[in-house]
Amino acid sequence: MMVLRICFLLALSSSSLLCQGTDCAATSFQSVRRDYHDDQMCDRGTFNKFKESLNRNFQYLQLKQLGNALVPDQKTVVCPSHVHNLHNENDIIGFDSVWIVENTASSPIVLSFVHGDGRESSALNPKISPAQVDPRAVVMPGDYRAVNTFEGHVFHAREMLPDGGAGRVLLQHRVGYIPIGLNQSNAACSGQDLEPVITDALTDETRIAPEYARTPPKPFLDCNALHVGFRNKVGCPVHGFFVEATENDDCHENFKFHL
Repeated sequence: MMVLRICFLLALSSSSLLCQGTDCAATSFQSVRRDYHDDQMCDRGTFNKFKESLNRNFQYLQLKQLGNALVPDQKTVVCPSHVHNLHNENDIIGFDSVWIVENTASSPIVLSFVHGDGRESSALNPKISPAQVDPRAVVMPGDYRAVNTFEGHVFHAREMLPDGGAGRVLLQHRVGYIPIGLNQSNAACSGQDLEPVITDALTDETRIAPEYARTPPKPFLDCNALHVGFRNKVGCPVHGFFVEATENDDCHENFKFHL
């Protein structure tokens, strides 16, 4: 059996953009700064109580019944020439997550939540419309917002006009699974899907090899902690490894999941 190896920086990716005219002058994806998750960025007790109130176990049971095939993949469109609705008719809502967006432009932006019918309201409070009348939905240059959301939700980032109105769409984002191997076409592997196990010499029992065991979740989450889902589109089993960059740029891989 061949198991493909993938590595990921789970410290989120935040989009940095600057649109000029009809072209994207500069777009990049950068590793998130650690300070998004530092204690001074939130009241951790309040954040954890909020996360507990979402009842992920109930979400899991619902998805177990419905299946997760209809939870959409993550998609980001920067400086779209044509704005298309990123909602799909049969999409279902997945697990809770956090979308962190940083304004690296030189002028304010407005964050809006896009309803299924295309209507827009504040990304921080969908009951407020238009989005720009909600001060929390306006992100000043150099600032950021952490938006509590769910997989399947869609957002727009719009330019803020001098008169206080919302201008063109600078970024579209749909929260969802991160597809692995979307453009992979040369993978060849056995049809078997065996997780790495070891056999006890005394009892003849098998168990997952310690170095490939899932690490338990943290009981007390960091500020703006992310829950990220992956979807295997490679056609082969894959191992996912978390890569943590140190101050010396000495990247070390830690096994996180088998998919």
